[in-house]
Amino acid sequence: MSVKHGDTIIEVVFAFMVFATVSVASIGIMNSGLNQAQRSLEVTMARNEIDAQAEAIRFIHNNFSAEREFREDEKQFTALWNRITGQHAIQPSKLKNNNVFRDVNNYETCEAAYQAQVYDIARINNDVAPYVINPRLLQPRSIASTNQEYNELLAKMIINRNATSSVDGNRAKVMRPTSLYPRLTYTTLMFSRDLTDGAGESRGTTNEDTLAESKIFREVYSAEGIWVFTVQGEKTGAITGRPQYYDFYIRTCWQSVGAKAPSTVNTIVRLYNPEVID
Repeated sequence: MSVKHGDTIIEVVFAFMVFATVSVASIGIMNSGLNQAQRSLEVTMARNEIDAQAEAIRFIHNNFSAEREFREDEKQFTALWNRITGQHAIQPSKLKNNNVFRDVNNYETCEAAYQAQVYDIARINNDVAPYVINPRLLQPRSIASTNQEYNELLAKMIINRNATSSVDGNRAKVMRPTSLYPRLTYTTLMFSRDLTDGAGESRGTTNEDTLAESKIFREVYSAEGIWVFTVQGEKTGAITGRPQYYDFYIRTCWQSVGAKAPSTVNTIVRLYNPEVID
């Protein structure tokens, strides 16, 4: 009669080690796949925000070019174009001779890049250079509107680094670093005087059925991890003192899941100055 023996302690430990190794490897592969999917989604969302900014800039440029021959009181997009090319434009010499505008990847964190290129930019330009465009509120000036009314609306369409949220009790900055991915978030409250329909009451909250009618979710509550700055082109040609073109730098930065280095997606949009190029 044969004697049956159970597994030895060495065999049991070896089997457990094999099981643990396979389990850890499987979990690692799953986490890697999830992180890659998350990063791909974040890049897609960042590109969507960049495209929205680029299309808004092109929209302003195209309409400004089309109304060049209009009377001054009929020009509806001049103020918008002047806002992103005049007040916010940076001279090329200041861009080239300063290290603030280096590639975002050269910063250790997105907070450091944001601090340098958004809030510390006064060392380059005394004006409020960084900005974002609110594509949901972008609209021409009504001929009947006053300068005061349109200036109030401009501040909601072209948002600079000094803007604060009108619905935030502590008046937090609208432009800020992001904890997720580059994005513009919108609030359900319009500003105190709704210049689009003359109403002055608070909008409050609503549901999807009344979203279009109530005209809410159009004021930017926060612009997170995305900023734009304009750089003047060469000032040569028949009309001296005016740039031939403008370069619009659209930059994003966020800390992606499972990545130590900051994640960035950047682009440059070059548009020629219609006042110089015929």
